[in-house]
Amino acid sequence: MTNWRRSVLAQGQVVKRNGVYMPAAANMQSLRYDCELELKARARAEECAAEGIDGANAYYEENRHYSVKEWWKQVRLDEPIGLSCYFRAKHQSRSVRSFTRMAWANSNKIGCTIQECDDRWHSVCLYSPA
Repeated sequence: MTNWRRSVLAQGQVVKRNGVYMPAAANMQSLRYDCELELKARARAEECAAEGIDGANAYYEENRHYSVKEWWKQVRLDEPIGLSCYFRAKHQSRSVRSFTRMAWANSNKIGCTIQECDDRWHSVCLYSPA
């Protein structure tokens, strides 16, 4: 699902909140699954932290199937990252960072896990290079 979304972005078919299409990617790589990243993601997910996890996409919700969709749609909900698509320091504390981690063209590895925490599911994905 993540590679499909990245390919849509690479073709310039992703719309930002302001209605402008993001530019096509010149160097988008396919993600390969990485078991070491999964182990690191699992260790973070087992902490059951309801707040964000530095350097990871984390989603804490009742339905475990929504995480990828929630991370990706932030590009349509949050402040646009500009025509040049530079990710700036001001974006670090915003929800659009989840989209950026998924969309980062140089990333070529992904590792994810889902952990049950009380009555909710904690989904965590790590990407490399980040």
